[in-house]
Amino acid sequence: MSNYDEFIKRTNEVYALSWDDEIDVAEADASGSGFKIPAAGDYDFTVVTFERRMYDGSEKIPACNYAAIGIELYSANGALAGRVHENFYLVSSQTWKIMQFFTALGMRSHGEAKFKPDWQGSIGRSGKCKIAVRKSSQGKEFANVDRYYEPLDAAHLDMQSKALHPERSEGGAFESDPPKPALPF
Repeated sequence: MSNYDEFIKRTNEVYALSWDDEIDVAEADASGSGFKIPAAGDYDFTVVTFERRMYDGSEKIPACNYAAIGIELYSANGALAGRVHENFYLVSSQTWKIMQFFTALGMRSHGEAKFKPDWQGSIGRSGKCKIAVRKSSQGKEFANVDRYYEPLDAAHLDMQSKALHPERSEGGAFESDPPKPALPF
């Protein structure tokens, strides 16, 4: 089973087991009622999986390659708030979304004439995003990324949050947050 399939398995409330799957008793006991949809709002995120896949096509999107990305969401206090998966279809009408994603991760700068996404290099990288909660035509709720914030937008959001939450320390994080690592430059 691929890393992305494992991520999806952990993300969905109910999933199928194969005849040869092992059952993680601690995980089953800890999960209780299962997956919780994160609330709509702004979150820090980390890319945890990437897989190359092929899409068969539909009325809106032609057959194409796509990047299946697993993302973990973190609340303001650093606690895991949920998981979402994103599909980045490699078609011309979706390049805005790909560039927004890589800009949020700090892997793309404005003004570049050409940009080649480093999908594998996105694993372990972090950024800030806005989550929206939607309902499917069957009435099931799901969360997805509404937009990825540019690092400057994310810094502005942190300043707003600090103004709205005086309990935040000078660094813009809650006192209980672990210290953030220094930048490598």
